[in-house]
Amino acid sequence: MTPEELLAGISQTVELASPNMTDGYHTQVDYGRQLINKGDFQQAVNYLNNLKEQLWYKQDNILKYRLLANLGMAQSGLDEISEAAKCFLEALQYNPQDDKALALAAMGYVFQRDYNKAEDLIKQAIQKNPANELAYSLRIKIALASESIDSIIEQIPVAYRESLHVLVALGEASDKINQDEEAQKWWELALREDNSSNLNTVKVALGVSLMKGVIRNFPLAFAGQLSELEKQSLDRAVKLFTEVLGGKYLNPNNLSHLEFAALINRAGALRLLGKYDDAIRDIEIALQKEPNNPDCIKQRALLEHERGNDELEGV
Repeated sequence: MTPEELLAGISQTVELASPNMTDGYHTQVDYGRQLINKGDFQQAVNYLNNLKEQLWYKQDNILKYRLLANLGMAQSGLDEISEAAKCFLEALQYNPQDDKALALAAMGYVFQRDYNKAEDLIKQAIQKNPANELAYSLRIKIALASESIDSIIEQIPVAYRESLHVLVALGEASDKINQDEEAQKWWELALREDNSSNLNTVKVALGVSLMKGVIRNFPLAFAGQLSELEKQSLDRAVKLFTEVLGGKYLNPNNLSHLEFAALINRAGALRLLGKYDDAIRDIEIALQKEPNNPDCIKQRALLEHERGNDELEGV
């Protein structure tokens, strides 16, 4: 789970729709937004691209802004970070005085690693709206390269330190410098604020972080010598991955990048818990999607070995 994927995930919670926009064209854009909120990112991209072709030369700048901004969010949901950045930056020209538009454009520059331009837009967004949570989260992202977590927190007004975007960004910052327990704390707090599919990227990141703490005790972890606390961490990770996957029948052809990550990591957590049959089930689904994935092939063979079967055909 890269920082860009985490940041893309939180962008999807930014509300762009205005209650004053009730005409038919904006209602059509609102439908695209609904698809994004449901996690149907590919359908949203297809729909919004088609809508853009139909409406682009017919309507006002705000409609163009909303088309581009929502298209960027849908693309970020598919981890198409480069394309999302282009949409966010293009959208700004059609709504240049709006603090949300400024923050999204700043995120576009963060995706492109142009931090000087991002910082300039972050300042503008906060000047226009001191309650812009996305802008504060982006500031955390940029400051991490040269400052400590504590000094970064001090830059955030007290009233916004527990906002959703800031909590996610603090978790990312802590994870990046291998402060696993701190990262887990921030992300758990974020999930208390919003446990919906909007934060599926956070759920996967938190699950991976919980697993990392256990794997550090290798080889004891892989020998089944787990403490009760480690078992609880792995159970929590499995639950998080399952929430992302939806607890339903998994069609390997329809798995998103994020769901695929949740699936193979759930297999790893189940393997550490000694639940080999369940772990093999997940890996076999993953192999149907990516039959030549070396990590999946290796994990499948290791599962058979640990289960006492070294004669798995084809491995």
